[in-house]
Amino acid sequence: MKTIRFLLPLLLGIVTTFCYARDNATYLKNNDLQVINAAIEHPDGSAYFFVGKYFHQYDTRAGKLKRMGLIGKDGWYGVPANVDAALIHPHNKKGYFFKGNNYYRYDFSKKKMDKKGIINYDGWKGLVGPIGAAIMHPTNNCAYFFKGKKYYRYSFSKRKMDKIGAIGIDAWKGFPVNINAAIMHSNGRAYGFKDDHYFRYVFGKKVDKKGIIGKDGWKLFHQLDAVVFNDRDRNNATRDEHYIINSLGMYCDDYNDNFVTREIAFLFNHPNVVRIHKKRFGDNWYSGVEPNIDAGFLHPKNGRYYFFKGDTYFRYNPSTKKVDKIAKIKDGFGVSKVAAAVGIPDSNNIYLFDGISYHLYDIKSNKIIASGSISSKFTGVPNWIDAAVQDPHGGIKFYKKDVVYVYSPKARKVTRWGMLQPGLFK
Repeated sequence: MKTIRFLLPLLLGIVTTFCYARDNATYLKNNDLQVINAAIEHPDGSAYFFVGKYFHQYDTRAGKLKRMGLIGKDGWYGVPANVDAALIHPHNKKGYFFKGNNYYRYDFSKKKMDKKGIINYDGWKGLVGPIGAAIMHPTNNCAYFFKGKKYYRYSFSKRKMDKIGAIGIDAWKGFPVNINAAIMHSNGRAYGFKDDHYFRYVFGKKVDKKGIIGKDGWKLFHQLDAVVFNDRDRNNATRDEHYIINSLGMYCDDYNDNFVTREIAFLFNHPNVVRIHKKRFGDNWYSGVEPNIDAGFLHPKNGRYYFFKGDTYFRYNPSTKKVDKIAKIKDGFGVSKVAAAVGIPDSNNIYLFDGISYHLYDIKSNKIIASGSISSKFTGVPNWIDAAVQDPHGGIKFYKKDVVYVYSPKARKVTRWGMLQPGLFK
């Protein structure tokens, strides 16, 4: 055991460096490791979104995520990871995936790729990769490819590209430049996706709606409402975090409760290391707090839990197991809305987050003493985070979608990251 503890820092250093270096190129577009790469409308009626090496199956009618899987393992055999764009050919009804200067043809009946080609050499005349996004027009028998500030129209009747235009000027008014993905919805609208936002386009007109992915629609990822540090139950076989989503509260305990197991589980996302326990949030757990909260944190001084919802906060006393105060966020913290929050242990600091901004609340003076952009203060942390909590080993854990980012105050940057335990969402 002494040998393991001696070697562990070295092992973690190697693994941490590997994880950070390997995905440093992915730390683009808001530092978000789960930016949508491509989207396609499946013949089964589902929409599929491709994010790195994963695919997300989305039910457009129900408006919810159906499942996630690994490309080439759980489906989409032969399709590469990190594709650039995708669409279905209107004549042969096969799926086409574009990556760099290559395209991959997918046969839905055989459930696998049946051809790989070079763009503009043995198909897709006039098109040049890499491509940002692609979509089929519902009526004119043309596909539109988006790349930087321009769109390229490909005519299937002519079998070549027949028009180049400026996005938002010549057509596609309201669509952003450098778009990540696009897809047709069963409602007849086109949807474009860029970073944290989606854009709904009415053909022949313009974008009539802009929203935040997951918050205003397109719940394509698992997104926690809050994570609070569990400071009082360490001797009751629970782990350090309480995870909250909708009306569900969850905590984990370890089969072998020690530092080695936890760190290995975190870095390698090992599914068999922890057991997940679930309770009814606001009912038999944190009784009196309303479900579907926006954020929560453990106060570093008074030991109370604070939960935010809309413009209101609930203060929960773990000693009495009751909510002892309900008030307006503006009156208590000086801001109107909170999407994530964290109290820093052994300090007077509470960080409040919303969108692209952070606010530092000082407990002694009862006011905001600093504000700014998340990117300027927390290097490597993405915008529009879902939750934040203190790391028991120092630093802060930030949660966005299915990823947790560990920020080191000493290094002043994100030093490691990992996927959330998949069992949390089963």
